Amino acid sequence: MLLEKIYNQSPIFIQNLMVSIKGQQIHNSRYLSHSHEEALRILEANERSSLAILQELQFRQLRSFIEHCYNLSPYYRRKFEIHGLVPKDIREPENVSRIPVTPKADLRAQTEAFFTAKIDRRMVAVHTSGTTGSPITVYFSREDIGKRFAFLERCRRWASVHVGQRRASFTGQSIVPEGQEAAPFWRYNRPGNQLLFSSYHLSPDHLPSYAMALEKFSPEIIEGYPSAIHVLAEYLIRNNLSGLVKPHAILVSAETVLPHQRHAIEQAFQAKLYNQYASSEGAPFIGECGAGRLHVHLDSGFIEILRSDGTPAQAGETGEMVVTSFTSHVTPLLRYAIGDVAESAAVAAECPCGLPFPTVQAVVGRVDDILFTPDRGFVGRLDTVFKKLPNSIVEAQIIQTSERRIALRLVPDRKKYQSEHATLVVVEMRKRLGQAVKIEVEEIEQIPRSANGKMRAVINLCRGSLPQSLRYSEEKTEVISTLDNDSTVG
Repeated sequence: MLLEKIYNQSPIFIQNLMVSIKGQQIHNSRYLSHSHEEALRILEANERSSLAILQELQFRQLRSFIEHCYNLSPYYRRKFEIHGLVPKDIREPENVSRIPVTPKADLRAQTEAFFTAKIDRRMVAVHTSGTTGSPITVYFSREDIGKRFAFLERCRRWASVHVGQRRASFTGQSIVPEGQEAAPFWRYNRPGNQLLFSSYHLSPDHLPSYAMALEKFSPEIIEGYPSAIHVLAEYLIRNNLSGLVKPHAILVSAETVLPHQRHAIEQAFQAKLYNQYASSEGAPFIGECGAGRLHVHLDSGFIEILRSDGTPAQAGETGEMVVTSFTSHVTPLLRYAIGDVAESAAVAAECPCGLPFPTVQAVVGRVDDILFTPDRGFVGRLDTVFKKLPNSIVEAQIIQTSERRIALRLVPDRKKYQSEHATLVVVEMRKRLGQAVKIEVEEIEQIPRSANGKMRAVINLCRGSLPQSLRYSEEKTEVISTLDNDSTVG
């Protein structure tokens, strides 16, 4: 909190220096470890393997991970004992269904029981609010962080880009102090060769300055939230500025990307958009190749797509995703119901890109609405407002009911929740939404679900104030869920 106060009160050149120092620290932890270098070599070699060899490797890793969970995690040890299981019962991939599915509610309510080691400063804490706004803090070993960013680097390589190139990142971090009303709404991370743009100041009046800064920086990579990148893309198209900036690739993450967003972004920047799927909790990776197909990284984990009765979905069917991640050894994810729905690939044909990994047709992810406030303009991706909270909120939903009124609906955990927790959320919302809107807190017992059983975390009920291109259809829209990991410094 003290560091944040110092940052907010410092001149911009000092803020850039602080961002760069943090960027160097994050870069070191992600990319300079022995595990990262070793993983890069292994992952490249795996891409030259056959599907059969990769499946054998995946099952060996799965059995080893199950042993790890059973031996070291109190939560999983208890679950195995209750169901009369031991790791040796999993003799083939089909046997994994004998292990009960782990609901997200268990990870939120019993986080410490998942831990396989005593938490210390050498570990990396990651805060995620998930698809419902319910905050969870998980921990990773330095080794697993290195491996996870090797998988992310593989995704970059599939897009023909790499770490170290000039990056323009549209981030959910509060890099612009509250009260700043004029450009620049971006900060520079020198070690990362990265210009970070605020996703919370994309008002019509500010979009020209965003475009000018982007043109001056001339990034080789544009990355981050598709909702934020899309707002800028629409501005460029409306003003006949398509091609003003031509990166080598656009890498979207942290939220769903809709077909019309993809079309506008690719038109505005004249580059291909590449999508990825994972999560802050540490889910396995799914990445888009140059042919536009989504490949499951078998060496990152085990992904099941299940019908409502728990049986595997068949080709072309849609089902719930249950994930096991091989890079989550401290807070392990073993048959974890992550809350996303996926569609199995209709045809198991070989991909034109030549990669040996199997594909999924799509991941049906959440569709958060874009909000609009008089002093901040278009605002997307608001789940970051919950990340500073303890695990005291079961669910949350943000609803804009008029141009100047927003309702914050909270389902509190009565054993942990305190009234000041809502105040903390409102403070974070103000940083992103400005002062012109009234924010009303409503404590309720349950948040209603949509027709498909999912909860929309952000809803705009006055979307008539938005441009037509930013209004999402009320009908079911199949979208690709993306890597739930902020495009932050590093």
